[in-house]
Amino acid sequence: AGGYPYIALGYLTSFGAITDELFPITSSMSDYELMNGSVYPYVGVDSVIYIDGSDRDTIKTAVYNYGAAIGNFHYDTTYSSAGNSAYYCDLKDIVTSRLLGHAVSIIGWGDNYSRYNFSAEHRPENNGAWFCKNSWGTGYGAQGYIWISYEDMHLFDSRFGPSYSIMSYTEKNPNTAVKQNEKYG
Repeated sequence: AGGYPYIALGYLTSFGAITDELFPITSSMSDYELMNGSVYPYVGVDSVIYIDGSDRDTIKTAVYNYGAAIGNFHYDTTYSSAGNSAYYCDLKDIVTSRLLGHAVSIIGWGDNYSRYNFSAEHRPENNGAWFCKNSWGTGYGAQGYIWISYEDMHLFDSRFGPSYSIMSYTEKNPNTAVKQNEKYG
């Protein structure tokens, strides 16, 4: 039902998750409901790096080193391209209570991704975008992926909480409790 990135990070470190290899984006909710916790091994995040979302090179380094960076942005269909495959929000001054946050995994980038792929009503000044894996299934965007402009006004907005990369994870032992001090929650 949604939430902030530090809540997700709390679940990933405390309870764990199932890897994409075991539960790919093409899986359905009914596939998930048929699962039993003992069928698939869960993994728990054991090392995280918080990243500065305002520094493009830092984000690229995190994606290169760890496979993804978690970013959040203000989502409103007004700023989507036809087919929802490209997104750019140019709304500058929005009060926090009006932000409609959504988290994505930045898994790549295209410095030459054309600005003309974005909506004509909301088009960035320059080329370049982040390639993101979304959580809304393969029916959204480009088979579950979306391009978000480097110039998006709210991607990595600190009001949504921290941006981070998962550095490592391990298979969880159901007989071991995780005890930790979480910086953001």
